Amino acid sequence: IQALNKILHYVLLGDDQVDIVVSVIEDSSFDIRESLKDLLSNCKLATKIGVRKTVQALLKNLEKYPSDKTSIWKCFKSLGQKHSKFVMSLISYLINLHPFIDLVEPDINDYYCKKKFKILAHITILYIFSIRIKRFEKVRFSRAIR
Repeated sequence: IQALNKILHYVLLGDDQVDIVVSVIEDSSFDIRESLKDLLSNCKLATKIGVRKTVQALLKNLEKYPSDKTSIWKCFKSLGQKHSKFVMSLISYLINLHPFIDLVEPDINDYYCKKKFKILAHITILYIFSIRIKRFEKVRFSRAIR
């Protein structure tokens, strides 16, 4: 795997080759999984289907081996940087995967929701007020020095 990693800078991986790499990434050996994630981080994929298969395999791997989280995120980062055109076409698929985005919008008439909005509004007002006071103090202090 490490030998392949050295030559993959010059080769495009097709869908069938991605299938082979992705099938091995579910291996129980930590070293094999890490070297395959390095391989996927350094390779160039030929199609968006290959990128999608890679993303799906990495997400399955994340569920199966949560301890690999940092290396999987690094692999995602590298895939996104090297294949930005393909990732753009996968946005709707990726958004549907995230459970946070799929939540129902909170009811504004809910008592606790109103409290949260009021607190947020007060924090915003206090922040703006503190900025204006700092500006006022700078102007006042600069005038006092003259």
